[in-house]
Amino acid sequence: MHPSSEYCYANWFLAEKCNFRCFYCSVVNPQRPKRLIRKIKSVVSPSRRRYSLYDELDGVIERFLRTGRKITFGFTGGEPLIYPHFAEICKRLTSFDEFSISIDSNLSTDAIFRITESVFPEKVEYIFSALHVLERERVFGEIDSFIERVLWLKNEGYRIDVNYVMHPILFDRIERDYRYCLDKGLKLSIKKFKGVYQGKKYPASYTAEMKDYLRENFPSESSCDPFGSRNFLGRNCNSGMSIVNIWESGDITRCIADTTSLGNVYSGFDLNETAQPCIMANCPCFDPIRLFDDMDHAPEIGPLSVRIARIRQAFHVLKRVWQQS
Repeated sequence: MHPSSEYCYANWFLAEKCNFRCFYCSVVNPQRPKRLIRKIKSVVSPSRRRYSLYDELDGVIERFLRTGRKITFGFTGGEPLIYPHFAEICKRLTSFDEFSISIDSNLSTDAIFRITESVFPEKVEYIFSALHVLERERVFGEIDSFIERVLWLKNEGYRIDVNYVMHPILFDRIERDYRYCLDKGLKLSIKKFKGVYQGKKYPASYTAEMKDYLRENFPSESSCDPFGSRNFLGRNCNSGMSIVNIWESGDITRCIADTTSLGNVYSGFDLNETAQPCIMANCPCFDPIRLFDDMDHAPEIGPLSVRIARIRQAFHVLKRVWQQS
């Protein structure tokens, strides 16, 4: 990521649909509250038009070209590979010098090969996948085909990283799975589980044994803070300028936490030209060091401002859940 007004990483949640049902997934699993919200919306709110990116792609491309910036479209979900016409969308976008892509995917379908047929490695910033060992064993009965697919992509020149979520229920098999993949030629990136399991927040609730394992084998993941979030409230942030979040509806917001609207990819939007103060009490963004201009000096912000920011944060979360339901 390059924090400047000449480049923008567009983190795009295409859809929540996924062909996996990982029990620790924060996107796919919480369906019951959303069904209730959908029922309420059907009564109190008119139906909102749902756009097809494939059908609207020419207009979307034109709007991003008008920004004059290099854009990396980071497709995530849900599972992007099952999105309608996803390979054709990637081919069309990467035909422009200004655009590149990245993909978060479980790589469980052959759609990845339709993408690699027309999208060269230099146009793919990265492919990010996860072993999801229990779900992969449930669906396919093995993990060897996944390992072979990843190694093929690497051999073809695609930058790909495969992680292993260190969920408490997997702790007894992490070492065995890690060594198995390593023997096959695939080195996994061990990642902390960030979420709630059996009423406990992780990674803060990792046992001493789990923490020692991380410290000894994966130092970059050894910090066991509650959720990895940091307080940047009031500091100038490049989100909305060098990184934006795009939701399933096409709405663009500054980031995944600050849902201040910048417009919609299907009707029009304006990206920030300069860094703006962060309004969030806690920042869940990835690699925040590159987003903030004044990392060494925190502004003086009183308790009332923090409380207001947290209330606003809760409002934005509810608003996003409403819009996405």
